[in-house]
Amino acid sequence: MTNSAVIGTSDGTPLSARTQRTVKTVISIQYLRALACIAVVVFHATEDLGGVFNIGQTGVDLFFVISGFIMWSITEHRETAPGNFLLRRVVRIVPLYWLITLLIFAKCSMLPGDGSAT
Repeated sequence: MTNSAVIGTSDGTPLSARTQRTVKTVISIQYLRALACIAVVVFHATEDLGGVFNIGQTGVDLFFVISGFIMWSITEHRETAPGNFLLRRVVRIVPLYWLITLLIFAKCSMLPGDGSAT
């Protein structure tokens, strides 16, 4: 399956044919990343049944290897300093992290009980 969408940069200039092939490869590898996620979920879902799907443990390693490859592929053609890359990641991830953390804290604060374990 190929992606027929026109691929370009944020300013509208088209990417080179090599870059477009790399982006297409990254899109197709998303399926493998999804399978890695599913493997981890199935592993955890069957853990109480005696670990009938132990191979799912490797899904975590596979997921992170693929994610690292995707990050490298996407940034390979950009002239970006490591500090700028890290800043963009922090700006994108940290607000969502704190939003989810505060929502979970608020939800847990509404639960009955005094918070002590019994």
